[in-house]
Amino acid sequence: MLHRLRGGGQNAAGNGIKLLNVSYDVARDFYKEYNPLFIKEY
Repeated sequence: MLHRLRGGGQNAAGNGIKLLNVSYDVARDFYKEYNPLFIKEY
C-alpha cells in the first residue's frame, strides 16, 4: 500500500498531486501559555 501512496514509483507532480505538510504540534498551544508562567516562577 505504501508503494501505492507514493504513486507507484511515478512522480507525484506528474500526476497533478500536491503534497502538503499538515503536521500539527498539539503541545504548542499549551506551552505558549505555560512558558511565561514557568519563566516567572523559575
